[in-house]
Amino acid sequence: MKKFIGKYWFTITASLILTAMAMREAYRTRGYFAIGGEIFIPFILILLRIEIPAILDFFKEVAYYGTTDTTAAEERTGDYTAILGQNTKRFNGTDRAEDGGDA
Repeated sequence: MKKFIGKYWFTITASLILTAMAMREAYRTRGYFAIGGEIFIPFILILLRIEIPAILDFFKEVAYYGTTDTTAAEERTGDYTAILGQNTKRFNGTDRAEDGGDA
């Protein structure tokens, strides 16, 4: 936990400040205290802070290997179905009755 806080201290601090500001503005708008969607600001900002590098890596990989070039995927893994994570017969719509799908 200390490692997580140390790594994301700025995001945590900024999200708590933004949440306090949003709650104050929501109180002014509503005229009474209530907890609404503004309570999710810390969770959303921390999630974005953690996931943005993974999302950027994904887009870099797509840009490098391309979306239709299966030979590059086969060269890396030996089989592009490992990347897709599913049965190719089901993926391309053939033999769907074999696995219990619609015929």
